[in-house]
Amino acid sequence: MLKRILGPPLLTTPGQPISELPAISDVGLGLAVFWLEMEATYAGVNDMGQVGFAKVELRSLFGNFNINNILRMIAGKRFYGDEAEQGDEAKRVRQLLDEAVSSAGVGHASDYVPFLRWFTSYEKGVKKLAVRVDEFLQGLLDDKRAQKEKGNTMIDHLLSLQEIEPDYYTDVTVKGLVVVMIFAGNVTLTRTLEWAMLNLLNHPEVLKKAKTEIDTKIGLDRLIDEPDAKNLPYLQCIISEIFRLYPPAPLLAPHRATEDCIIGGYDFPRGTTLIANVWAIHRDPNIWEEPEKFKPERFERKGEDQTLMPFGMGRRACPGSGLAQRVVNLALGSMIQCFDWERTGEEFVDISEATTMRPATPLLAMCRARPLVHKILNAPFETEKDPFGIFKDALGSNQEGAFLSSSHRPITAKYSVHKTAHDSLATNNFDETWLIGKGGFGDVYKAILPDGSRAAIKRAKTGSGQGILEFQTEIQVLSRIRHKHLVALKGYCEENSEMILVYEYMEKGTLKEHLYGSDLPALSWKQRLEICTGAAKGLQYLHSGSEGIIHRDVKSTNILLDENNVAKVADFGLSKLAVRNQDSINISTNIKGTFGYLDPEYLETHILTEKSDVYAFGVVLLEALCARPALDRCLPHEQVNLAEWAMFCKSKGILDEVLDPKLVGQIEPSSLRKFMEITDKCLKEYGEERPNMADVIWDLEYALQLHMMPIQREPHEDSSVTISDGGGGSSLVVPRLMVSDSFSSSSFVQKKSSYGGTDS
Repeated sequence: MLKRILGPPLLTTPGQPISELPAISDVGLGLAVFWLEMEATYAGVNDMGQVGFAKVELRSLFGNFNINNILRMIAGKRFYGDEAEQGDEAKRVRQLLDEAVSSAGVGHASDYVPFLRWFTSYEKGVKKLAVRVDEFLQGLLDDKRAQKEKGNTMIDHLLSLQEIEPDYYTDVTVKGLVVVMIFAGNVTLTRTLEWAMLNLLNHPEVLKKAKTEIDTKIGLDRLIDEPDAKNLPYLQCIISEIFRLYPPAPLLAPHRATEDCIIGGYDFPRGTTLIANVWAIHRDPNIWEEPEKFKPERFERKGEDQTLMPFGMGRRACPGSGLAQRVVNLALGSMIQCFDWERTGEEFVDISEATTMRPATPLLAMCRARPLVHKILNAPFETEKDPFGIFKDALGSNQEGAFLSSSHRPITAKYSVHKTAHDSLATNNFDETWLIGKGGFGDVYKAILPDGSRAAIKRAKTGSGQGILEFQTEIQVLSRIRHKHLVALKGYCEENSEMILVYEYMEKGTLKEHLYGSDLPALSWKQRLEICTGAAKGLQYLHSGSEGIIHRDVKSTNILLDENNVAKVADFGLSKLAVRNQDSINISTNIKGTFGYLDPEYLETHILTEKSDVYAFGVVLLEALCARPALDRCLPHEQVNLAEWAMFCKSKGILDEVLDPKLVGQIEPSSLRKFMEITDKCLKEYGEERPNMADVIWDLEYALQLHMMPIQREPHEDSSVTISDGGGGSSLVVPRLMVSDSFSSSSFVQKKSSYGGTDS
């Protein structure tokens, strides 16, 4: 059950990453970098004669950094930094969290001498604090329930589970999980980062070597990103050594021996509860050379890390270990890359430990921003606000080579995308009668451009969970690509606190509207195949280009139809550039997308590939066949997920239970067999087993040919086959299109046909 609760979807966030790690790239790390850069910029010359250095206290910085990211993952809110929640709320929450974190795990004399409670207000104060924390947590839940659009935060996912199992996922359970995330995640990460910087300051040669590695492998024109971690072996050695010396939990979770065993020369009978002291194991001289010394180089030897277990092992290992390691990787790497660090004096920094495994003295250090930071902050589109890192060539520079400010350089790239004046967009003042769609970024309106042509206007809503990053991503992607089956961006508007995107107008709306949820005429099987083929061609163009873009949000609402029913893929706000490594594409990332369409392998591994789009497209194929949503919580539990239910029905030979009734008798059996073959391949559990989009296109076109050129039937045959129990009882009439080599008559239960009639 712990794995179910703490699975990848619940450990990620809306506005997410360190660069695809939950929340850090555009939030926590940006805050830390900006804050430190400002400190250093105004520092001048300090008392030690260190030009440009500023003294910073790192424990509180790391604490704010981690809490901000955790709250972004949990609730999509930030409470520290310039972009924090406004007004008294942020101040109140910061004060509350500071009190709660400082009180967590702290003992009091009255805990051991109960009568002292009569003379102190400690217990009363803790109870009041608990009430305030509970009110804060309940407020987070209530805010999420009040939002019309569901987000991608931990609370959003838990509330979705609450709708399915209300007796299990109660508010108390949800709030309890949130508390665990806040306190366990913040304390352990803060201490790990503080210990890391403390040891680096005491070993400047290690810090210099790590900085040289990052500068050599990453360069001096972009920030370190998550895919870079595997190419920075020395940084990994440093982190491993920190985890060895200062494991987040020095005592691992209790284990119960399942067999008689001998440990350290002592006999332990089966059923004995064992508590492993990982701190002692990591400093055992029989295992490690000079175990008390900070020596990252020890992990350069192969196999040395096999005895490293800071998060435990096996089923009792910490479920958040992967997340923690990613945070430390990106945060520590960025601190080394972006800043010069020195001790506050000539003496070594105190490395003595307090009783709770934290440094006894809060770490003070001298910090100075490197030129890289100034370059990045002066070119926001080029780095963390450019999720691809490929548009440097589209950004202007002056004759001296200095990067221009964002307001003076073109946002366009390969194709012309014009900046449009707000007053030139005729939308009848965004009248509701002109509204044609809604999304996470904002609402979509019909508009008339100055030349009289129609357009679709996507207007960001205030407080949008997606915000400026998605706005810029959409412009960056669509300014570089053009294709018949991709919606074209005609312009954008960024003025008066408005973010508006102007698209070509798609007369017939979304594919979803033509399949279910509206009164529009039903699409024929031929039309559905043609639309799916067109959308597949758009995705194939994205995947096969030299820059290999992954859409990341393929669904029926993002496939639009023009007046001729030509399909075009839309909404590139979550798109990601595929990083190609020879024959494969590997992008370790946070979870973004829409439930029901998310690749299970992506959910489990956080590895995003083109095959994640293929899986989502497989769900779209089922939507086209079944005319129902990918997730329908109004249905019985086993039928909620379309992909799971449809493939179950296919395996049992009862696909008619999910087939769109309007298609009964309208599909050539061989065409359906081919269509289900494609769909089954797209929905394979592992990406390597799925086809690429070029293969999907070929199969869809073949399915269309089979439908248009049906196999000749004998005169006595019609479009259905009667399967009877052979005993004169009731029979089930199944459309002929249901019968294939993989369907067995024995898998059908006896019931009256939902298609009317009991005999052909």
